[in-house]
Amino acid sequence: MSGEWASYICNVNGKVASIFLNLALRILAPDESRPWLLFVKVRMKHPRPNGLSSPEEFDALLSIEEKLVPLVEELCGAEYAGSITSQGHREFYFYGSDPVALKNAGRHMATIFDMYKFKGGKKEDPTWRHFLLCMCPPDKTELEAVPN
Repeated sequence: MSGEWASYICNVNGKVASIFLNLALRILAPDESRPWLLFVKVRMKHPRPNGLSSPEEFDALLSIEEKLVPLVEELCGAEYAGSITSQGHREFYFYGSDPVALKNAGRHMATIFDMYKFKGGKKEDPTWRHFLLCMCPPDKTELEAVPN
């Protein structure tokens, strides 16, 4: 994954959340060729009591991300924006040009990782509102840089 990746902890809908995102997309947003917000939600098997991911599930979630990202990027003409982990789920967010193909990606992931439940969705978001307002940190938030 190329880009300027960072993570931070915040509250989303009154619950603790960990957000991992490509800050380099702030310059490109919105990309008129990718007006669809696409997401894939995964229910974790062993979340921490606060709803964030646990060390015992780190490798499995990383493996899901490593398989899911190139698949959705290719099938949906998408750009990976990042993920939000909260309330026992990890949601992977993309901006794409073809939302129809997301179902195929979800089916494929369910066959590879049959121990996890996947749910996909799409929403028209030509202004990239979700990314810019929900995922990007407020100016005063300290970010933890993630090595490439």
